[in-house]
Amino acid sequence: MTVIQQVVTPEVRDPNDVIETLANGPINMNGMGNYVTLTFTQMRPDIGQLFKGKVDVNKLTAVVVARVTMPVENLIQMKAMLDHSVVNVVPNGVNAMPNGGVPTKQ
Repeated sequence: MTVIQQVVTPEVRDPNDVIETLANGPINMNGMGNYVTLTFTQMRPDIGQLFKGKVDVNKLTAVVVARVTMPVENLIQMKAMLDHSVVNVVPNGVNAMPNGGVPTKQ
């Protein structure tokens, strides 16, 4: 006997109007059990140098701007989505991730 499983796509809502966050710094991934936490950072100039009136700031800090925890299954879905989508977004010859996409130690 064959069992057919129906795929249900839930309606997507944004009632809290969640803000978009720029994450242009290093990304980290940490797994525990069946869950994975992605930590996103933003590169910012050193606040001390800015407040001293320095125009040419030479020190940057990676500030954590978001952490997203999800089941491993969602991470697999995200990987599939990125594998399918990023090819159409990244210009030829440009590596989308520093270090060739190799995770970096934090």
